[in-house]
Amino acid sequence: MKTAHFLFLLSLALLSQTPSAQENHQEVESDGEQIFQTVCSACHGAAGGMDMAQRLAPPMVAVRMHYIEAYPDQASFVTAVADWVQNQEEGRSLMPGAIRQFNLRFDLVI
Repeated sequence: MKTAHFLFLLSLALLSQTPSAQENHQEVESDGEQIFQTVCSACHGAAGGMDMAQRLAPPMVAVRMHYIEAYPDQASFVTAVADWVQNQEEGRSLMPGAIRQFNLRFDLVI
């Protein structure tokens, strides 16, 4: 499946938390971790360590640091990232320096 589809489903799960869904919070986190490992970690994971010249994209900790002020809770963060993945425009990113540093292209199909 496409990355955007995974992130969309994850954001729906996080946004629709009812009392019964909160009981399944650990399962949702596990699903999110699985999605990250399957779809995101190849570029945003530990490969390359902190040597940015060896990385393909900024580490997720850096993404979170840039987005935490605008999206302080998990649900809004996931929604913002999923929205950006679905509509990748440099002007919508809170990390324009990373886009330039990692030479990210927006004409790739995810």
